[in-house]
Amino acid sequence: MIPVLVGNKVVYIKTNDPEVAKRTAERYRKEQEGDFSTLGETLVQGPVRGAIEGLVEGPIEFATSLVDLTADTDFTSEVEKSFERIKPDKPVSTAGQVSELLFRFGAPAGVAQKMVKKAITKKATKKRLFAPKEAVYKTKPSWLKHTVAPTFAADYLATGQDVPTFGIFDEFIDEGFFNTSASREDDEKVLDEQITAGDRLRKRLVTAGTGAAMLLALPTLWKGIKIPVAGAAKGLSKLETTQNLAKFTRNKRERISEAINQGQYEAGTKWATANKVLSKLRSRGDLPTNEVSNARYSKQALLNKHQTLLDTNMRNLWGGYDWLVKSGKVGDAKLRELDSALRTALYGADKTQKNAAMNLLKIYDNKYMNQYGTLKYVAKLRNKQTGEMIYKQVEKPRTSFVENVDTARKQIDDLTLELKEVAELSKKLGIELLSPGYLAAMEKNMGSYGYRAYKSMLKGERYLPTRVDRDAAVAELLKMKVVATADDGKALLTRLLKTGNFDNAIMAPEFAIEGIKSGILKNRKLDNLPAVRKFLGEVTGETVPDLMLKTRSTVDNLSRLVASARYMDEVAGINNRLINSGSKERFLYNSIDEVDESIRPQFLDELGDPIIIPNKPQKFGSLAGQVTTQRIRDALIGAQNGWLEQSPGVVSRVWSTFLAGKGLVQQAKTIYSPITQIRNATSASLFALMNGNVGNAQTLQDSAMIVFDALKRTNKGSLAKYYANAQRKGIVNTGAQLREIDAVIDDAARALEASEPGAWSNATQKTIKLLDASRNNFFSKVYQGSDDVWKIFSWEMEKGRMMRAFQNASKRNASFKISKGSYKNISPKNIRELEKKGGQWSALSKEVQAEVVEDISAAIVRDTVPNYAKVGSIIQSLRRSPFGNFIAFPAETVRTAVNSTSRAIDELASGVPEIAEIGMRRLMGNMAVMYAAPKATYEFGKFMTGASDEQVQAYKRSFATPWEKNADLIPIRTDKDGNIVEFYNYTYTNPYEYLRTPIAAVLNAFLNGEKRGDKLHEKLWQGLVGSQQNPGALAEYLTPFFGWSIASQGILDATRNVTYASGTARPIYNSEIDSAAIKTGKVLAHWVNLFAPPVVPVKFKPGQEGPFLKDLPRATLYSLGLTDQGLSRSGRKPDIYSQLAESFTGLKTIRPNMERTLRFRAFDAKEQMRDAASLYTQVAKNPNVQDPEAHVKALLKTNEARFEALKDVSMAVEDAKRLGMSDQEVYKVLKGTKIASPRAIMNRTFIPYFPSEFAIGEALSKEGAEQPAFFPEDALRQAWIQDIKPLLPQESFVGGPPQIPTATQPRMTRRTKAAIAPKSSAGVMLRQQELEKLLGIR
Repeated sequence: MIPVLVGNKVVYIKTNDPEVAKRTAERYRKEQEGDFSTLGETLVQGPVRGAIEGLVEGPIEFATSLVDLTADTDFTSEVEKSFERIKPDKPVSTAGQVSELLFRFGAPAGVAQKMVKKAITKKATKKRLFAPKEAVYKTKPSWLKHTVAPTFAADYLATGQDVPTFGIFDEFIDEGFFNTSASREDDEKVLDEQITAGDRLRKRLVTAGTGAAMLLALPTLWKGIKIPVAGAAKGLSKLETTQNLAKFTRNKRERISEAINQGQYEAGTKWATANKVLSKLRSRGDLPTNEVSNARYSKQALLNKHQTLLDTNMRNLWGGYDWLVKSGKVGDAKLRELDSALRTALYGADKTQKNAAMNLLKIYDNKYMNQYGTLKYVAKLRNKQTGEMIYKQVEKPRTSFVENVDTARKQIDDLTLELKEVAELSKKLGIELLSPGYLAAMEKNMGSYGYRAYKSMLKGERYLPTRVDRDAAVAELLKMKVVATADDGKALLTRLLKTGNFDNAIMAPEFAIEGIKSGILKNRKLDNLPAVRKFLGEVTGETVPDLMLKTRSTVDNLSRLVASARYMDEVAGINNRLINSGSKERFLYNSIDEVDESIRPQFLDELGDPIIIPNKPQKFGSLAGQVTTQRIRDALIGAQNGWLEQSPGVVSRVWSTFLAGKGLVQQAKTIYSPITQIRNATSASLFALMNGNVGNAQTLQDSAMIVFDALKRTNKGSLAKYYANAQRKGIVNTGAQLREIDAVIDDAARALEASEPGAWSNATQKTIKLLDASRNNFFSKVYQGSDDVWKIFSWEMEKGRMMRAFQNASKRNASFKISKGSYKNISPKNIRELEKKGGQWSALSKEVQAEVVEDISAAIVRDTVPNYAKVGSIIQSLRRSPFGNFIAFPAETVRTAVNSTSRAIDELASGVPEIAEIGMRRLMGNMAVMYAAPKATYEFGKFMTGASDEQVQAYKRSFATPWEKNADLIPIRTDKDGNIVEFYNYTYTNPYEYLRTPIAAVLNAFLNGEKRGDKLHEKLWQGLVGSQQNPGALAEYLTPFFGWSIASQGILDATRNVTYASGTARPIYNSEIDSAAIKTGKVLAHWVNLFAPPVVPVKFKPGQEGPFLKDLPRATLYSLGLTDQGLSRSGRKPDIYSQLAESFTGLKTIRPNMERTLRFRAFDAKEQMRDAASLYTQVAKNPNVQDPEAHVKALLKTNEARFEALKDVSMAVEDAKRLGMSDQEVYKVLKGTKIASPRAIMNRTFIPYFPSEFAIGEALSKEGAEQPAFFPEDALRQAWIQDIKPLLPQESFVGGPPQIPTATQPRMTRRTKAAIAPKSSAGVMLRQQELEKLLGIR
């Protein structure tokens, strides 16, 4: 036995190994002191220990046990001791021990099953996405042979002597199942080497047999659970009550929605007001219908798709070219040759020259690009043996000049053909979208067309021509007789530079430029003025950067033309369908005479003229010349610049600087935080569950595979095509938080550009470069990718069940039709196909059926999963204010929750059983996420720990930080006395907790109000408004929108020298002692703590010089033996397992520290009592206050304030006792704060305030009064008895009769008494006795 000192106690460990004794004693200490983390043990320590035991130690011990059995040795005991030194300590918590067992047996069982299945598999191919590989087996898989048998073998090998037995081979369930081992006696036998090899092998057999028996019963058990659960949604959806209720709700909602919609054509009605307010909150704004909003969304999604394809291609092209330059593998002559080949291959008109250029690029690819590196991606290929199309991973060079050129050329040509198709379709409708000359030029230049761009006219290009260029252009203008004098030429060139930028032009940009300048240039075109073109900064493509700019300009303008033209056609088509259906929602008219007289005023301007979309078909397509309202017109054809762009340069620059800081700080706190990255991925799963989408692992795995492929930005293979289609549908790349941060940074960049016309200063250039670099980097891609995984997953799940529903409905009823209400979510092309077939599902081709399901499912995902493009205008405007952090996300949480429930109601009321079942599953998902999951988790936590509601409420009421007050806190560990020592904050897991916390705020206010003895109006106020420490419902709802942003909070903290970073008000610096330099240093340190990314390993601690390590790096150093410093203020030793679990799972636990918080509460109460006393002393010392009534009121206010302060700290005392603090510990804390009458507070007794003899003397001796010294002592005492005392609480803070305080009032000195009443010492004594009698002091 080895003695080990644990704290102040010597513990004897039965072992002869000092290292084992030390670790055993440390575990004993943790168990006694509760110094361990349930989360760390469950997620890290237990799994690591279990995996080592199951995969390594178990098999080795099995081998040594066989040797021991045959050779009568005991090698196994030595092996056990060796591994005990290597393995992490055995978990103390029950959850950690269960986790250890699961990994001990689960890891080897999984390996064994895979090995067996691989052995019987001939081949496996993946024929389609979101489906498992289709395997061809040598032997038909058997549950018994290929699952149970290998698991039995794995369990047999993994079992050790410390594994508890459980199951069919034991007469009783082992009592030590969840303890360190089966029993303490077994531990001692192991240490004393008394266990034989036969014992060990027999235990392996018992344990493995138990596992096999449970596994054999699993299919039957699962079937018994699955069938009732799966049938619940179907059964409930068929109930007549369910359907009738859904129809009633839907009809009511539709009537209200129709009335609000009609309000946009009215003035002065309640519906008009509702429509105007709602337009600021909803994503469609002032657009007339949701269908038009979807069309606008599709336009933006199409632009995003082309932009992503372009960016990826240009990045790959530049990556290869830049590598060639920096590697020095080719000289300048070769680089110029490569420049020329790229330009010719992309924009050359001569086919022979293009082919020669492509051949030269192939040479560069084969010779150099193979050295640049390779990448892997998934492609859909034909199986040479079977002829089937399969998905297979291929490996190719990282980039290829040939592929880059082909991709860019194909993108330009596809857009050109699409634009031609749109133009021809518009021409059939009598609309000249593009001039005949432009259409002819496109056809003629197919394969070589490129947009003639000028740097002076491109958005984002800060270009100023040189004096030499200007002089050459003036000379050319004089020569061509465009101008008469040099001064006229300079003026003309200035006008050309100020013409504007055509980045947002809807009409054909090249013709727009030529047309606008035709008058200026006296009908001469820029084609004939090369010097003028050079002056304007013509993008020729002579160099690779110039070539990339030309390609970007071409693709950008063509994609805008196509997207805008399609958008206008879709809007016109929506209006035509409304006309044909006789709907009142029609919003476009050919003339004012067609407008109904009741709504006609809204279609007229201030002068009484019709409001018309300008009759410019080349700019406004199908909408040109149509009559509509002013709001709809503005929403359809464009938007005004924001105030930042319109404001003066200085204002714009100052605010742009602030916005840049706000955006970068928000970015630092999200994408550069490992915990936030993980929480983003895990919490996003709740959006799928909210809609009843619980899929298999294969769907999730393939969703992740698609996103990972997109992160590589290859533009290659089938996965890239899928991602591009998902982006075209508006599914991916739409995350609310990340897009909001990018939007704030964009606002800052635009405002910064607007603040400094002309050439940018170096500071501005660096700032804009920093802002550009901060977006779309690796960390933001990962953050977006984790969001995209679950969106693709949801899309696939929606597609799968929607297709099954439509197919089954069609089988049940051959005439089944797609409802007209679904048309708003279907593309115009597929609507035309549906209209041809009368909406009948079975009449559609399989391709159209798949596209229709894709469209509908994409709309569901856009409506029920956060999407920044769906954020309302007022929310988008708030991002430019100093208020709010990530305001888009809570706004989207509300929108998606409403939409999900609304969608479920629509599906239940559809009248189609198959769709109604989907609606019920969606509604059940709503209930699970919003109520069942948090409630079940909370109740499970209570059950496992033995905690009570009263304990949880006590912590939240008195010791939780403001952001924990209304959260769902799950108890995960209690000590041996049943006191909660660890919580888990469920709010970080469930994004929909934002909708629950305001309700919890109201409930908590009433529960706590009952304890505090608050009146009804006080409970209502606390529930709705609350305070800084106890936020109410409105605060919970509105803080994300109107609370200070992180950047603003830092500035505000420094201004007022107060920070709430720890949950309570604390000064940043000591205003009385610290010098200016120290104050500045502390403010800067506070800003570093507040603004720095969480990934930074250090932070600054108030009162400590220099930075100190954060929890994870400090725990890491401690575990490596490089430091012995405590991790926390309470002196707890660093726990590496806890820190790893929190850092890599996004979960965060809370360990209550009642002593520290109670001390802060007592200090706060002490300050409040001092402030309360000053309410009266200010009146008493004022020489001009002669009215006794003023003294009475002031005294009453003082006692009311004093009572409130002591009531709060008294409740905290009671809650501290409920959470495990003893009376002695509470008294020690209170005594240490020097708060008045700590025993009275502990006794729940309130001692009222009455001015002391000294205070009365001070009042009588005051100087400067216009009248003689005055103190209304008699009146005050009379008022005290008659007016004040009856108004004060007659009971203690939390129940029970008032008790006599044990402390006595301090006596006054003779000097003080003489100063107050020099005439008679007897009078002084009498006054003192009366005061003591009045206060009840004995």
